[in-house]
Amino acid sequence: RFIINSGFWLGGLFGVAQMVVWYYWQNWWLLPVCGLIVGWATNWIALNVIFRPLNPVKVGPFTLQGLFLKRQKEVAASFCHIVTHEILTIGNMTEAMLNGPRSQRTRALIKKHIKPLVDDTAGMTKPLTQMAFGPKGFAELKQQVGEMAIELSGNTFNDPVFNHARAERVEAIMRERMEALSPEEFQDLLRPCFQEDEIKLIIIGGVLGFLAGLAQLVFVFDWQF
Repeated sequence: RFIINSGFWLGGLFGVAQMVVWYYWQNWWLLPVCGLIVGWATNWIALNVIFRPLNPVKVGPFTLQGLFLKRQKEVAASFCHIVTHEILTIGNMTEAMLNGPRSQRTRALIKKHIKPLVDDTAGMTKPLTQMAFGPKGFAELKQQVGEMAIELSGNTFNDPVFNHARAERVEAIMRERMEALSPEEFQDLLRPCFQEDEIKLIIIGGVLGFLAGLAQLVFVFDWQF
């Protein structure tokens, strides 16, 4: 919302300056180029104001600091809630471990530890069990028990009540740690989440500004090339 609002006000401010220049100097390329600069600059300023300045700076009666850094506690609370309740949930992690690209390693590890448990459970009756099922049948039994254990563990960790309780505890720990970070550490933690899309937003702002300038030239001023 801040980026949208700042784009409106900064775009309006730059637009007034552009209007004054256009009044005195009407070159066809002026509006598209100014639109590109305005679109690029407004998004660049808005994105940087989120994290700059790192530490509070007094300017007369005002104290300037990056918006995320100024509201570190609120941002930490929102960030931790989203991460623990929507991204790094126990259900999601279990799903990745049991059905993800490397799920075979997890399944093999579970079966490795389940097989001795079957032997221990059989105890003194193990020879009789092996005679009843046969060596191959007994091995298949242990395999089936391992598969059942994997299925049951997946169902257990997908329980909403269990997930919510664990998420609340992890969220509290994460929030406490994030609130205690220095401004530099807090920025280093969050900035990578935005950096991938920052350049895209800036480029898109410039391209849209350029196209808006062309549209003004053609449809408002009826410019003929």
